[in-house]
Amino acid sequence: MSQQTITTTDYVAAHDADLKKIATYVGRNVDDVLKELGQPSSAELEQAAQSAQAKLDAMVTAGGPASYAGSASLWGFIRGGMNANITFGDSGPFSFSGSMWTSPIAAAGGGAGFWSVIPPNGQEMDFVWTGAALEGGGVALLWSVNGTTLGAMSIFVAGLGIGGGKGSGTWTKG
Repeated sequence: MSQQTITTTDYVAAHDADLKKIATYVGRNVDDVLKELGQPSSAELEQAAQSAQAKLDAMVTAGGPASYAGSASLWGFIRGGMNANITFGDSGPFSFSGSMWTSPIAAAGGGAGFWSVIPPNGQEMDFVWTGAALEGGGVALLWSVNGTTLGAMSIFVAGLGIGGGKGSGTWTKG
């Protein structure tokens, strides 16, 4: 089974094709329809997508994913937070702090994970957690930017909670 990768160019081309189809129904060109809807033109969308992809590509660690150890704590009921501390080899220690929507959780522990990037200082990322703990258990964490998973960590935790949550936060070096 092969995995298909959709590039920003593919996405923009599919978006443009859909817009052209809609624009022909109203007898207008695509950029006029977008302008009236208060949206950027096709060229502006493509430039924004290429800029976002370039930033993401610049963050990717050469040589593929690497494994790093760290710890995390999660807490909350409906709203909560998550902190993580990971030492990215020679790049040193980083901490992550974020807020989230969550099922009930109060747990902390340590483990390891695989990363395709070392986040720069101040990098904002989304995260998702899922797991279960009754005195002890496990939690899986995934970090992403624009829907692309850049890091994953499995931790053994002490605490209480079950379910999952998602939110966003910021990485700080040091």
